[in-house]
Amino acid sequence: MGKLIEEAIPALYNGVSRQPASVRMTSQVQDALNLDFSIVTGGFEKRDPLQHLGTLVGVDTAYSWTLHAIDRDETERYDVMVSSNGDVEVYDGFDGTAQTVSFAAGQEAAITAYLTSGSDNAKRRFSFLTIVDVTYIVNREVVTAMDTASTGTVISQYDTFADLTTAVPSPADGAIYEITGGASEFDNYFVAWSAADNQWIETVDPNGQNAFDVTTMPVTMTRTSLGNFELAQVAWTERTVGSENTVPAPKWIGSPLTDIVFYKNRIGYLGASNIYFSQAGDFTNLWPDKATDVLDSDPIDLTATGSRVSFLKWAVPYRKTLFMTADRVQFEQSNTGLLTPFTASIDETTAYSTTNLTKPVILGSELYFASEVSGNGIVYEYYFDDASLSNTADDVTKHVLGYVPGSITRMAADPASGKLFVMCGDSTSDLYVYSVY
Repeated sequence: MGKLIEEAIPALYNGVSRQPASVRMTSQVQDALNLDFSIVTGGFEKRDPLQHLGTLVGVDTAYSWTLHAIDRDETERYDVMVSSNGDVEVYDGFDGTAQTVSFAAGQEAAITAYLTSGSDNAKRRFSFLTIVDVTYIVNREVVTAMDTASTGTVISQYDTFADLTTAVPSPADGAIYEITGGASEFDNYFVAWSAADNQWIETVDPNGQNAFDVTTMPVTMTRTSLGNFELAQVAWTERTVGSENTVPAPKWIGSPLTDIVFYKNRIGYLGASNIYFSQAGDFTNLWPDKATDVLDSDPIDLTATGSRVSFLKWAVPYRKTLFMTADRVQFEQSNTGLLTPFTASIDETTAYSTTNLTKPVILGSELYFASEVSGNGIVYEYYFDDASLSNTADDVTKHVLGYVPGSITRMAADPASGKLFVMCGDSTSDLYVYSVY
């Protein structure tokens, strides 16, 4: 039979623990509901109240919704709401006033079809990226594809460029010829005669699939003026040189895009086991300028390789690197200098089970990502260990196993208060809070 133990409790600021009372700290409690611990007073106080900003008009509760916050500047903040039915609503982040959302001319049906495709879980389906006034919206359940239309024909083939200029002294404007090189199809390139420039210019194989199928690719929402937003399909740059062999499409074509990230003046598009970076400064150009030469500004295609196949899910810039998660392993693009096709690489850093439901977040100098074990929610704190000179992740929920429900669907960090907020499952009224001192 147990016995009572009498002792002084100097403080109560170390939060909840589900360990046996004989093991946990005296400054920990069994449960904590609607309160905030304080290292100043050593005790606890009632949590800060919620503030009602306004009623959101146009949110049909028959569908699931997800939210993307845009913190544009001190005077403009917006909350973007996207439903599983393809509805897009934007609200003022200060008072909840509905903003005006329109479609580019003739694109409403195609954009709505793209946003509607997939499961009924909007939180799982969409990923967002905002750069200044342009927000990219990715449907993570739409399979990407190339446009199958061809744009012309090749008139003839020649082993060398000299053979062509000798055989065709007076070419027709726009006439396309293939230079085979006489060795391998991967050395081939195409040229067209430009009457306006009075010279041959490198061009693309007109028989190839040189354009993305825009109905399977991300769409944009642009702030056109104060309180006005326009949804539009992206005018993706087409392949302008080479062929499908010499200038291949991104390896995630035929798979859904899972995330999109801004990193070192490029946009990285994640899909399958690859991240594909756009041209430097040209975010919708995913093709190199030349078929036979590689330039520093060219797109970069990287594959996450390891002992097992890893499908990339999320990417977050972190400590001058790019952190990426897969189901059971984490990677970093750790080049600290200029990001070019010659310097870029992906390194496996840690191997922890992760969830596909929520994007990792950064709080101060640490990064947090979610996992799930036997129906219990797990949160890992990822950081660089100065002692071991390596990256590591600590399970900060290990001592409260069973307290946080499984299926963590959303995490948000507030650096000012040092708090990480976690939402789980389908609940919209419960928040779990992790405080960092």
